[in-house]
Amino acid sequence: MRVWIFLLCVVLFAGCAVKEAEKKAEPSAPPLPPTKIEPEVKIPPLLPSNKKPSEIVSQTPTNGFYRALDNSIGYYEKVAKKGVNFSFYDQNYTAKEMIDSLKLFKEISKLPKNEFLSRLDSDFLVYESKNDKNSSLITGYYAPVLKGSFAKTEKYNAPLYPLPKDLITADLKQFPVANSVRDIAGKIEGRSLVPYFTREEIEKGALKEKPLLYLDNKVEAFLLEVQGSGIVECDGKKHYVGYAGKNGQPYTSIGKIIYEEKLMESSKINMQTIKEFLDANETMRDYVLQKNKSFVFFKLNKTEGIFGNISVPLTAKESVAMDSELLPRGALCYIKTEIPKKINGLSVVPKTEREPFEKFFMVQDTGGAIRGGGRVDIYFGEGDEALFYAGQTASKGEVYLLVAKKNILKFAKTEIKK
Repeated sequence: MRVWIFLLCVVLFAGCAVKEAEKKAEPSAPPLPPTKIEPEVKIPPLLPSNKKPSEIVSQTPTNGFYRALDNSIGYYEKVAKKGVNFSFYDQNYTAKEMIDSLKLFKEISKLPKNEFLSRLDSDFLVYESKNDKNSSLITGYYAPVLKGSFAKTEKYNAPLYPLPKDLITADLKQFPVANSVRDIAGKIEGRSLVPYFTREEIEKGALKEKPLLYLDNKVEAFLLEVQGSGIVECDGKKHYVGYAGKNGQPYTSIGKIIYEEKLMESSKINMQTIKEFLDANETMRDYVLQKNKSFVFFKLNKTEGIFGNISVPLTAKESVAMDSELLPRGALCYIKTEIPKKINGLSVVPKTEREPFEKFFMVQDTGGAIRGGGRVDIYFGEGDEALFYAGQTASKGEVYLLVAKKNILKFAKTEIKK
C-alpha cells in the first residue's frame, strides 16, 4: 500500500511541477537558423603551383645528386617498354618523356645559376604537394649498421624473419569495388582470407619460418623494421638486408604511444631517446612494441647497397621516399625544411636547434608510414652520422615536383647531352 501511495505522490508532484513550470515559462525564442556545415576540403596530393621555379629554388644540385638522377633515368629506361605513365595532376608523362625531362634538367643545371633559373622558368612546370591540412611534413630515415649472427646464441636472440610462405597479399586496386583501398595481406583459412598474425602473436611463436638471422637487441630489430633496410655484420662480413613485405596489420607509431601515455616528456621524444628508454625498461619495451601490430619481413640483398621501391640504390641526402600510390616514382623534387643542427658532438639536440635545409632530390622510395600528399622521408645514409639527422628530423616544409613542359620536350634537341 505504501508503494502505491508513494508512486501516486510522485506522479502528482511531477504533474504539479510540470504545470508550475508551464506557468512560469517565457515565450520561446525563434529557432536559430540551421548551422551550415562546410564540406571537408580534400586537397589533391599534387597541384600546379602558382610560383615560378626561380621563386622557389635557391640551391643548385650537389655533385652527389647526379648519381641519384642517373639512377632514376635507369629506372625509366627499364619500364619504358611496359607503357607505364607518370601522373602530374593534369598531365601524364611516358617513361621516355621522364627520361628526356631529367636529361634536360641535368644539362641546364650546369649552366651559371642565373641562366639555370631562367631555363627552369621557361622550360619546366612546378607542382606543389600538400596534405589535407594544407601543409607538408618532412622526416628522415637511415640504414642502421648492426651486429648479428646466422645462428641463435645467448647474445644474438632477436630474430629477423623472411617473408612467410603462407602470407598472401592482394592488390585491391585491381578490384573495381575497392579502388580506393590499397593492398592487404593475410592467410588462408579454409576458403577465406583472414588477417595475418599480429606482432604479439609472431613474438609468441606463431610463425613456422626459420629466422633469416639474429640481432643482439630487440629494440634495434624493431627500429630496423621502421627503416626498412640496413646492414648486418655477421661472421666478419657485411650483409645488406632489405624490405620483403609486411603482415598487413595496422602500423602504430611507438613515438605516438609513448607520447599519448606520457611515458616520456614530449619535448624529448626522438629515435635515440626512445631506444634508450625501451632498452632500460624491458617490461615496458614489450608492452610498447606490441602496441604496434604491424610486422616487417626481410630478405638478404644479392647486391650491395640500400635499395628503394624503384629497385635503384638510394643516395644519402639525395633520395627521398614519398607515397608512390599518389605521386610519380623516380621524379625530380625540391624540398625546403629544417634539420637538427650539430652542436659540440651531441648525439641529441634540443628541438629548438634547427637550421634551414633545402635542395633538389629524387623520389626513389616509399614507406608504410609515408602516406598522402606533402609527406616526405629523406634518406640520410648509413650509420651513426645518418642516425643523428634521421632520428631528429620532423618538421613542416615545402614540397615541389618539377618536370619539363611537354612542348619543350617535343621541340628539344634530338640528342640531349648525358
